[in-house]
Amino acid sequence: MSTISDWDAVGTGINLNDPLDGDSIAYPADGVSDLGFVLRDIKTVARQESLNKGWHPDTLTANRVSNSVFSCADADAADYPAGTAVKMIGGSSNAYGWVKSISGHDFTIKPSGLVTAGFGITGVIFSAILPSSDPDNFDESYPKDIGSALPARMSQWGRVQISGNATVSVGVPLAKTEPDTDYRVLIQPVEVDTGPAANGAYRCVVGSKTTTSFVLTIDTAPGAGTTVYYEYAIFRGE
Repeated sequence: MSTISDWDAVGTGINLNDPLDGDSIAYPADGVSDLGFVLRDIKTVARQESLNKGWHPDTLTANRVSNSVFSCADADAADYPAGTAVKMIGGSSNAYGWVKSISGHDFTIKPSGLVTAGFGITGVIFSAILPSSDPDNFDESYPKDIGSALPARMSQWGRVQISGNATVSVGVPLAKTEPDTDYRVLIQPVEVDTGPAANGAYRCVVGSKTTTSFVLTIDTAPGAGTTVYYEYAIFRGE
């Protein structure tokens, strides 16, 4: 089966790829150039190309420092921050991990113990999708010490109400416990009963946060006999 590296550029108009444009498709099937083989080959190449798009195309030279550290003279934290996925090329196999920390050109890898002497690292390929969150950011979907290459994601959603002419601040319990308080609350008024409510009831401020609740404060109470409903979403990641 072909791989991406087998395919030659055809910008000159000359087809150098196998099968050539003048090759006939074997019949009956011969397992080499028959239609089934060609279609499987195309599928294999398409799959490999989709996988390769997640990685930078260049293999950078790397040297072992310890079981969990490699050195790469052509890269540092400015190129690939902590949390970046990395493919390590060994003497006879590859290993995959995440950059936990960087000191100069020395990259500490997680899981630990991947860069053994027997592995024989020769090069590394870094992910083309770089993390934008702090590497200590984590919830049940982001393992600790690994940043996220994904945009901020909604962790949970809920609805709360404030009624009357006296209440301007409420504690809002979360539906589930967050792993830490490193989350953002997006909140907005969505409905009012027996309104209109006071204008200040539509101005929201999120106060202190815990792993199980946050404080919602509005500028002005809705008013006697009036209820304003608010919807909120908890987002993790930066």
